[in-house]
Amino acid sequence: MPVKAFFAELKRRRVYRVAVVNAEVHRMRRATVLSLMALSFLVGPTFAQTSTTERQSQGEQALWDLEKTYFAYLADREFEALGDFWHPNFIGWPSHSPEPVGRDNSRQSLKDLTAELKELSVKLRPLAITIHGDVAVAHYYIDVVQEALDGQITEYSLRITHTWVKSDGRWRILGGMSAQ
Repeated sequence: MPVKAFFAELKRRRVYRVAVVNAEVHRMRRATVLSLMALSFLVGPTFAQTSTTERQSQGEQALWDLEKTYFAYLADREFEALGDFWHPNFIGWPSHSPEPVGRDNSRQSLKDLTAELKELSVKLRPLAITIHGDVAVAHYYIDVVQEALDGQITEYSLRITHTWVKSDGRWRILGGMSAQ
C-alpha cells in the first residue's frame, strides 16, 4: 500500500486525528513540565535561602549555636560535656557504626575514634532546620580535618541530621545520624 493511501485510510478511520491530538497533548505536557522545572530553578534558591543562617528566627539561631558548641566540645574531646547534649533516650547512628547506638556507646565510640588523633577540627555548614513546637530537625554538613599521632592529615565531610527535643526548658538531641 503506498504511503499516501495508508495515511488516507488512517484519516478516513480517524486514527490519524487521534494520533495528532495525542501528540499535541504530549507536547503540552512536556512544555508544562519544562516550565515548572525552569520556575523551580529560578524560585528554588529563594526558598532555600530561608532555611539557611541568613534568615533565621531566634529559635533556629539558638539551635545552630548549640550544634556549633556540640562540635566544639567534640573537637576538644570534652566527652562528658557532649553527654549533656544528649536526651536520656538518645539514639544515634554514626557513619562508622553498623547499627544505631545509645548514649553510653556513643560516648565510648567518640572516645575510641579520637584516641589516635593529635588534632581535630570540625566546621559546621548549616543547610536546613525546622522547628515544630518542642521538636526540631537540623540538617547540615560538617567538614573535618584531623591529624593523627603520626602526623598524617585526613580531611572529609559528613552529612548530619540531629533531631532535638525541648524538655524542662532545654534543647537536647534525641536522635542523630551521620553519613558520607
